Amino acid sequence: MLAPKRGDVVLYSQGGKTYNALVLAAHALADSHLGKNGEPLLHLSVPFDDLPGVTRQPGSIPEPTTVHDVVHTSHEFSQQYMESHGLRKAAKDDVNRVAAEAEIRNRRGAGEWTEVSELPLCEIETDRKQAWSNAHESEAEVKRLQKLVSDLTSDKDQEQKPAS
Repeated sequence: MLAPKRGDVVLYSQGGKTYNALVLAAHALADSHLGKNGEPLLHLSVPFDDLPGVTRQPGSIPEPTTVHDVVHTSHEFSQQYMESHGLRKAAKDDVNRVAAEAEIRNRRGAGEWTEVSELPLCEIETDRKQAWSNAHESEAEVKRLQKLVSDLTSDKDQEQKPAS
């Protein structure tokens, strides 16, 4: 995918939740914070609709929040960066593991972005064929039921006609 540009929509994840976000700007000023494939840092406008303590009236529009320097989900610091900044990946049984992971998260930032995935054409084609098939099955079922009603109605009409 090409680097997102102003106006593109991406997904922004923070605190276990994912939101649609609008790209305001992209930059690659800090090589240490680029994604695995060189994905840039983004400045995003995110309409958080579930802020704690905020009650919204039905139909109200959430005020967007600007989030700066968001890393791509594939971002990992290089070993050189980790060493030069005193960061380390701690083992599972390390008593300082929580603090070490928190320091890495702090340097990465609060959230991360990823591209909005699109259905591959083959999945869209499969969905279209399934919808077409379902529509024809429904149409056939309607015709079957109409015929059944017609047959029952005509049988009832035959029973009610006096014999001549």
